[in-house]
Parts: sequence; C-alpha cells; structure tokens
Amino acid sequence: MHLIIAPIPTDDEQHWDKLFEQGLARLDEASRTKIKRYHRKEDAWRTLLGRLIVVTLFATKGVKREDLSLCFTSSNKPFILPPEAADTRIAFNISHDHMLVVVGYETDTYDELCLGVDMMHVKLPQDTTLESFIDILTDSLSPKELDDLRSSLKKDPPGATLKHIFWIWTFKEAYTKAIGQGLGFELNRISVDPSALTIQIDGSTLTGYEFMMFEVKFHGPGSDIQNYQGVLAKRLKDNKTPVRIRRKIGEWGEPYRWADSVTTWGVVTQTKYYGLGLGQTDF
Repeated sequence: MHLIIAPIPTDDEQHWDKLFEQGLARLDEASRTKIKRYHRKEDAWRTLLGRLIVVTLFATKGVKREDLSLCFTSSNKPFILPPEAADTRIAFNISHDHMLVVVGYETDTYDELCLGVDMMHVKLPQDTTLESFIDILTDSLSPKELDDLRSSLKKDPPGATLKHIFWIWTFKEAYTKAIGQGLGFELNRISVDPSALTIQIDGSTLTGYEFMMFEVKFHGPGSDIQNYQGVLAKRLKDNKTPVRIRRKIGEWGEPYRWADSVTTWGVVTQTKYYGLGLGQTDF
C-alpha cells in the first residue's frame, strides 16, 4: 500500500490560476464540471489534486487519461476502469482536510474497490472543548470507545485524548470507505482501541483487513506547523486473515513557497508531484 500526500496552495501565492487551469485541462469533462461548481477555491483545489494524482498514477502505467472511465458505486465511491487492453488495476481512495490531500493506492490489485483512507487535521473544532467534542460524537461511538475516552479525559494530557479521538474517527471512516458503504454504515457498530491496536465490528474481532495508521507533521507557509492523523484500510482477498495494523510517522512539506515551485505538470516522483511539494511513502 502507498500514500501520496500533497498540500493545496495558499491564497497569497502566485501562479494559482495558471496552475489550476493547467491541472483542470488534464481531467475528464465530468471532473472539470464538478470542480468548477465549488464556490471556495480551496475546495476546488482539494478535488483537483486528488483526481490529478490518480490520473498520473495510471499515466505511470502507460494508460492515458482519455482512455480511463471514472465510475461510481451505488454509494458514490469513485473508481476508475482502465481500458480492457491495459495490463494494470489500481485501487485508490482519496481524503482531504484543511491544507492536505491524501491518496491511498495499491497497484496490481485484485479489486479496484478494496481501499479506504481518511485523514484529519488534529485540532478541536472552533468553540468546543474536549468534553463537548466527545458529546457531539457520542452517537457514533461504541460504549467501550466512550468509556475509554472519558477515562482518558481524567488521566491523560489533553493532547493525548484529542489524538485518541481522531484515531477512532479515522479508523471508522477508512473502514467504511474500504467496504464501500461510507455514510450508510452505522459508526457505533465499529469499536476501535487505538492503544491495543484492535478493532471489532458488532462485538466480533474483525478479520480480513490491513490498516496503516499514519501521522503527518506538515510545515505550512511561514512558521505554521499542523498535525494530521489518518488511517489507510485495505480489504484483503482472504477474509479470514487476522487483522494487521501498522504505524507510520512522517514529516511532509518542509517550508516551501508555492511561487518558487515548478509550474509544468509532470509525473509523480518520490519527492515532488507537479512541483507542488508532495511527499510519498510506501508501507
């Protein structure tokens, strides 16, 4: 499994419109139409980057964008069908929050729909406390998760409790995206213990999945440092395989200036994606 993480540009950077239009031109008509509907440029950039990364992944396998078919399941999960003659299958899933976009992908997969990824900026929502944040999430938590979080409130530093919350949430989101149900799956059916690295569904230990927990310390413009957490989930071909959970801690986006970046749209490498300061990691 692989992750590609890319930042969106900030309002005060140059070349915004030029790069945006260059990227938009590389996408299919349906994607261009969707992206143009966004009122906020940040939202448009998040979708644009996610889809450009996926198109480029296929390009590295010799498949042209015009030969790809963007499809959606009944629960609106996107996947791409390459032409029948193409000798590759790529599973992917996209998530974004605040300044970062993440694409989880697997090449030569048995199933284009086997992945789910979720990533979130580790920060309390505005005008909330840890206690009120947990209260807001109560209906999506299992009884054990709720007990664990309330216990953490009493004994752990606030930062540890906040990370605990986001681990639970990103596990749930990544899992439901991997099974292709998203909002159609009741999140309180899932019970995650990020400390013990266990996950249960309806009280039974989950099997047939692999999870990657990742943390990102992102150096934004100026001195802004942001922390992100995420989970990449993979549904395995053998649904009896015991769950595997691993962790990855990375640091992406060393201080950069968008205006100094390369302005031509190229290919994915280990350290750059279209000159946008992208980081890539393999598990």
